[in-house]
Amino acid sequence: MPDRALTLKWLALSFAALCLMVGAFWAGLILAPEKGAETRANSDVFATAPITARPDSVSVFPCTSATRFENPYAPCLLIIAGGKRLVFGAPDGQSWQSIGFVDAAFLYNGHPVSSGGLMGLRHQTWRDGRDQPLLVVAGDLQVDALTLLDDAQASADALLKVEHSNRLDFRNAGVTIKPVPIQSGTFRVFDTGDLKVFASSSVSNTGDQIIVYDILYSGKRIRFLPCDGALPAEPADIVIRPTAETASLTELIRGANRDRRYADLVDLQRLARTCPTLRDAIDEAAEIGASKLIVVHALRDADIRIGAQEVDVIQLGRDGVRDL
Repeated sequence: MPDRALTLKWLALSFAALCLMVGAFWAGLILAPEKGAETRANSDVFATAPITARPDSVSVFPCTSATRFENPYAPCLLIIAGGKRLVFGAPDGQSWQSIGFVDAAFLYNGHPVSSGGLMGLRHQTWRDGRDQPLLVVAGDLQVDALTLLDDAQASADALLKVEHSNRLDFRNAGVTIKPVPIQSGTFRVFDTGDLKVFASSSVSNTGDQIIVYDILYSGKRIRFLPCDGALPAEPADIVIRPTAETASLTELIRGANRDRRYADLVDLQRLARTCPTLRDAIDEAAEIGASKLIVVHALRDADIRIGAQEVDVIQLGRDGVRDL
C-alpha cells in the first residue's frame, strides 16, 4: 500500500509538472511579441553615443533624435568644425540626451518653436560635465528673457547638485549670453582663430529678430539661413536652408483644419509665409555663388526630383553630411 501511495503521488506530481510546462509553452506563444516587432522597435532607438566627426573638416548633422513633426521653421543642427561642436537652434521638444559636449549654442530667432528647448540643452550639457557656463549667441531682443529663464533654474540646479554632489559645480550651470545687435551686418560672435562664426541680423514683420550665421573654416564659408532670414549679398560656398513646397503645405493645412489641430495649423501657415520652395532656395544659393545647398527638414512634393542643378543639392538625413 505505501508503495502504491508513493506511486500515485509521483504520478500526480508528474502530471502537474507536465501541465505547467504545457501552460508555459502556450503562454509563451500568446504573450510573445510579433515576429519582427523587437527589430522594428530597436530601429527607432537612436544610439546614445554622441555624434563624432573628423576634427579637421566641417560636418553637419541633425542635433539628436528627431521629433514626430520635423518643423522646417525650427531645425536643430550640430555643426562640427575644427574640433568644435556648435549647436544651431534649440527647438521646443528637442531631445538632448546624446548631444555630447557643446562649445556654443546659436539661436536664430526668438520664437518658442525654435528656441524653447534651450534650458533643456543647458541642463543636459551641465549634467554631462560641462566645466564652464554655456555660451549662447542670441538676438539682442532675447537677452532679457533668456537671462530671466537662466536665473529661474536655481531650484532645478539645486536638485541636480544634490544628485551629483561631488561632480557638478554651480558656477558652471548657467549660460553666458552674447547678444547680436539689431540690424547688424557682419558681426563676429565666435572665434577660435581657425574657426569663426559671424552673424547678420534683421527684424521680421512680426517684430522678431532673425539671425543668419556664416561659419568660416579652412577657407570655406558655410551659411545657415533660417526660413525667414534675409539673404546676405556676400558670397558663400555652401548654404544650409530649410524648404517647404506649396502643394505639400496646402494638403497639411487642410488636414489640420479638418482635425481642428490649431497649433499645427498656425505652424503650417507660418511655413507658407516664411520658408522658401526648393526652387527658390536653389536660385538663392546660385545667386551668391554657392556650390552646394544642404536642404534641412524639407517639406516638398513627392514628384519633385533633385537632379542636375546650378548647385549640388543635398538632403540632410540622420547620418548628416560629412567632410564638406
